[in-house]
Amino acid sequence: MKKWLLAFMVLTSLGLGSCAIEDCVVGTVRFTNISSNPYDLYLNGNFYTEMPGNSFLEVDLYEGMHSVYVEQVSGYLLFPTTASNSISVFGCDDTEWVFP
Repeated sequence: MKKWLLAFMVLTSLGLGSCAIEDCVVGTVRFTNISSNPYDLYLNGNFYTEMPGNSFLEVDLYEGMHSVYVEQVSGYLLFPTTASNSISVFGCDDTEWVFP
């Protein structure tokens, strides 16, 4: 009985370990707004959320290239400040983008 239990535990642990590596297709991106003004955040051309001033947001994205764009909502005189970039996301990895 103990042999079967030990064999079951070994096979289960091997199975779980191999799935974790293969299924790692999502990475985390931390967006950090270092301005005191709010910004609208766009991911891949679509509005995502408004970020308050001096805040951060962590978003899980599939691995690959993603376009990011931010536009200042308020606190400007003539034109809002904007910033854009392409971010490479790798599975099970963390990335950070600080703006403006």
